[in-house]
Amino acid sequence: MNQVVFAISDATGYYWYYTAVAMASMLSQASEKPNILLLHDGKLSEVAVRRLNLIAQDEGAPLRMLKVDLERPIGDDKLGPYTVASLYRLLIPSLLSAEDTALYLDSDLVFHGIDVHEMFALIRANEAALLAVRDQFIGLSDKHLEPLKALGLDPLRYFNSGVLGFHGRALEPSDRALFNDFLSWSRQAMFSHHPDQDFLNDRFKNRWLELDENYNFHVSIYDRRMFLQPHAYHGKILHYAGKAKPLDGSLAPGCIPFWSYASKVPELMTSQKRFDFHYLMPIINRQHAASALVVKPR
Repeated sequence: MNQVVFAISDATGYYWYYTAVAMASMLSQASEKPNILLLHDGKLSEVAVRRLNLIAQDEGAPLRMLKVDLERPIGDDKLGPYTVASLYRLLIPSLLSAEDTALYLDSDLVFHGIDVHEMFALIRANEAALLAVRDQFIGLSDKHLEPLKALGLDPLRYFNSGVLGFHGRALEPSDRALFNDFLSWSRQAMFSHHPDQDFLNDRFKNRWLELDENYNFHVSIYDRRMFLQPHAYHGKILHYAGKAKPLDGSLAPGCIPFWSYASKVPELMTSQKRFDFHYLMPIINRQHAASALVVKPR
């Protein structure tokens, strides 16, 4: 069975918009509709549940929503800006049979001119324990680089956990207990900026297979990724990793693909969420920075 997995803990009541747009973009271009599993904390609104089900039904994709009951396993000081849902992906190996494949997707991404069937074909052809894309930018900041060195992780062989492919047959029996092993690991790790991601990199250090960057293409201010020509975003899984995200009000060429799929989520147009729109502009002679011009209502 081919299964796409999303995970969400929606404390604000608005993050599900990202999940809905991601799901809609993925299904709209899927030649074969995968099964979808949504791991959640039980706080999804009725509106969110209805819309997510409608998106799946309209595309003919089976959707199962599974409530995950986890006590806060580690403190806020270790999870940092991430929600407990970032740990749900650690449960995926325990849900797979030997013949199953799973593709975990962060919510803040869109499929743009790419068929999810390509990903499952790669997972089945390679039968690696884990398929992922190397994080191109993790070593740019000392804030990220120093903890990696302390954990014994090589930034040049470090993957981003926003898109992960699992093959049940390639997993080791011990991988079924990833979550419990993470709890033990986190007690030993003095500091980790991306706890679950660092743990996965440590656990699968010599067992993961690197995919082409197009399968997890970071759209952020780094390397001016927000300011490419529109055609450069086609044929990729676009991941809005970082602080500049479409629903935070950021406007730039890189956000256009996201809004092209947002019509599948009409609640965005009637939401009580306030969008403080601002134009992002590259800064001359600074490759990894941008300025913002606020769009004021007339």
